[in-house]
Amino acid sequence: LLTGLAIVYTFSRGGFLALMAGLATLFYLKYGSKRTILLGAICLPVLLALFAGRMTSFSTDEGTGQTRIQLWSDGLDIFRTSPLIGIGMDNYRQFSRHVAHQSFIHCFTELGILGGTLFLGAFYFALRGLLRLRNNMDDVDPQLRRLYPFLVAMLVAYTAGMCFLSRS
Repeated sequence: LLTGLAIVYTFSRGGFLALMAGLATLFYLKYGSKRTILLGAICLPVLLALFAGRMTSFSTDEGTGQTRIQLWSDGLDIFRTSPLIGIGMDNYRQFSRHVAHQSFIHCFTELGILGGTLFLGAFYFALRGLLRLRNNMDDVDPQLRRLYPFLVAMLVAYTAGMCFLSRS
C-alpha cells in the first residue's frame, strides 16, 4: 500500500517498473508460470488503469525518456575518460549537469571498473545466494522457506529500481 502511494505521489515510472518486476517475481515464485500469466493478465490492466498517465507512458523518442537515454550516454562518455578507477566518488556532478539516473552507470563512472564491479557484485552475490538457497530448501528453516519468494521479489524490485535512480 505504501509503495503504491509513493509511486502515485511521485509519478515514478522507474518505481512502477520496479513494482511490476517485483510482483511478477513474487507471483512466479509463489504460484508458478501458468498462474503468473493468468494473474498478470488480470492484474496488469488494473494496475495500468490505476496508475494511468505519466507513469504508464514509456517513450524514448521525447520527454524524460529521451533525456534519460542522453544522461546514460553522458555517463558512459564520462566513464571512458577514466575507466579503471573512475572519476572519484561524488564527482559525477562536476562532469555532467545531472546525475546519471541509473545507479550502475553512475557507480561505474565514479568508481571505475574496480568499484563498479564490486557494486554490481553485491547484487550478483545476493541473487546467487538466494538461488543457491532455493536448491537446498529441504534443509532450510520453515520460516525462511515461507519468506523466500518475498526476499527474491524484493531483491528483483530493488535492482530494477536502481536502474532508474542514482542511489549507489
